[in-house]
Amino acid sequence: MRGAVMAAFLVAVVIAPLASAAAAGDGACAQHEQKYLHLLNSSEIYLKPVSTYWHELYPDYCNKYHVVDWRDNGDEVLSPCDCIKLENIKNEERPRWYHVDNVTITLLAIRIPAPTLIPTPIPIPTLIPISKVSSTDTTALTAVMRSMYIEFTGGYDEIDEALKKPVCTYWHEVYPNFCVSYHLRDWKDNGDGYLSAGDFISLSSANGISVNYYVKEVKTDIVVSPRHNVEIEKYVKDPETGEWVPRVKVPICTNMKFRTVIRNNDIGVLRNISVVDVLSDGLDYNNNATVSIISIGKVKKWRWEPVKIGTNKYLWDLKNISLSPRDELMIEYDAHVFRAGEDTNYVEMNGTLLWDTVASPVYDNSSAFIYGVGYKPAVAVSVDKYVYAAGDEMLINLTLVNPTNCTWKCVFTRCLETDIGKFFYRERDITLPPLYDKTFSFTWKVPSVPSANTINASASWYVSLLNPEHEGIICEDVAPWLYIGKQ
Repeated sequence: MRGAVMAAFLVAVVIAPLASAAAAGDGACAQHEQKYLHLLNSSEIYLKPVSTYWHELYPDYCNKYHVVDWRDNGDEVLSPCDCIKLENIKNEERPRWYHVDNVTITLLAIRIPAPTLIPTPIPIPTLIPISKVSSTDTTALTAVMRSMYIEFTGGYDEIDEALKKPVCTYWHEVYPNFCVSYHLRDWKDNGDGYLSAGDFISLSSANGISVNYYVKEVKTDIVVSPRHNVEIEKYVKDPETGEWVPRVKVPICTNMKFRTVIRNNDIGVLRNISVVDVLSDGLDYNNNATVSIISIGKVKKWRWEPVKIGTNKYLWDLKNISLSPRDELMIEYDAHVFRAGEDTNYVEMNGTLLWDTVASPVYDNSSAFIYGVGYKPAVAVSVDKYVYAAGDEMLINLTLVNPTNCTWKCVFTRCLETDIGKFFYRERDITLPPLYDKTFSFTWKVPSVPSANTINASASWYVSLLNPEHEGIICEDVAPWLYIGKQ
């Protein structure tokens, strides 16, 4: 029965007037600032979006975007209520965060010339870019109007059902006539059991007349709206050039200055600002923090140390500060580089943007990178032989070295580790001056352990230097030996 119905609609002679299509699209579908984006180079419906490319269908047809970052809502795929950071490749604007209002599927549908019997194979009209069509060339215009992008309106959760059973679903046109509504009345499958490229469909618009289309592609589309245009950037001052840069290489034991800049490029007022700064294990916060508000022609600056809220994690609670449109907020502070290798200074900002009685949460993050080059303090421990019996005198050598040109404050730890437990754990604060190198020697009488009198037991001295700020290990060493009980 379905085959007969499909044959009937495919031979129908229908040329929907352009005026009727325009009238059906009079109602506005899009909200203010929304963009309709069409996935390129993939037919995957549920995907992780970072590094994907998208083509804008509406309102600015043919812009191309690259997803450079993604904040998931928890389901681990691109879906409504995610946030994505888009780079406009065409005009090279700064990347911006967008809220994902909807994720759906879009068909590229090509109208079948009428009258036509079921073609085998079907002649597919050549698509003509809209920019190359003359307003007086009605033949070319008709060819262009035979192709359109239509978007499923049933919602994200109904995508699977629409792909399996598309008959009686509803769609609206995104390009070229935005927001014309359609009812999918019939479907001829290509044999895979899903609405997919190579199928035939019959669509009716508000006038009730059905038109037949060939489905050229089925792809993911998203509707996004810009997160309010507030951004945060992180920089570090290059000690050689004096320039503020996102990445720099410096010797360890260098004091560096970091700068965080929050820019309110929106039309609302930014309030309830909080800034959290996280330093990696190779960096120590070193005070001298200031907060500045930069308005047009005015600068206000305060000394403002943050509150430590975790391991190498600091909070500036700036809820009493408001940023008007075009204002900037700047935070600067010092940090000490004490470890070789790459270290990240990560910062994130939360706030509320107030505009026209609407309060919207805003968020952004950034990072600056330091690569430390050079050496660090070292600790070494050794004993004079390997096998000891209870009552023996053990000679222990302990060496502390600071090969750098700066002073290191450390926590020195030592303990005796054995098969039956740890003993003599000690720790204390020490300061190692620049170019320090000294060995300490002392003796220790090996005690008698009753439970180990008749057995051999492994033992070792363990020593380490820790960073007092966040207890990260700077260096460590072990001297193993064997305990053989009483002789």
